[in-house]
Amino acid sequence: MKTLIFPWAMSALLVAWPAAAHDKHDHHGNSQRHNAHEHGIARLNLVMHDDTLMLELQSPAANIVGFEHAPQTAEQKQQLAQAQQQLALLPTLLKSPHRCQLHHADVRTPGMSPQPDDHHHHGDSSTAEGHGEFHADYVLSCEAIELLTFNLMAMFPAIQQLEVQWITDKHQGYQRLTPAQPQLRFTR
Repeated sequence: MKTLIFPWAMSALLVAWPAAAHDKHDHHGNSQRHNAHEHGIARLNLVMHDDTLMLELQSPAANIVGFEHAPQTAEQKQQLAQAQQQLALLPTLLKSPHRCQLHHADVRTPGMSPQPDDHHHHGDSSTAEGHGEFHADYVLSCEAIELLTFNLMAMFPAIQQLEVQWITDKHQGYQRLTPAQPQLRFTR
């Protein structure tokens, strides 16, 4: 049985994420860190160890369903349910299976329920201000891969950038993917 390295590796990614974030500059030369909740941008943490791939996706709900509040109509409730089901499918995540098999998908929508969300992290300003999000965790097994082509931006066109921070057994890195360039290459 293989020992999973995911808890410490994902923790390392989460700690390093703010350090990897690029600064924004305004017209007065001031800078600020990227807000974790930015329309048009989704973030993905990825850890690959041996043949196991673990991914953690975060996106403003507006990128996925077009609204960020608790669904108020039957149509919005249906959109939310369909998006949750769709995000749990491997073809939504990856353009081609890349010889990967999905073992686990957990899709959550903090800030999108009519009741206060007890599961979001304290101090998470995006849900505290009523800005709903999609969070999804995936565990896959994949045969030797050096390249992944993501399908998220094709499935959800409001995602214009996918910021990926990744760690493998041999490399680590950061790459900003776009609809025109949806491929992540691990060898550098």
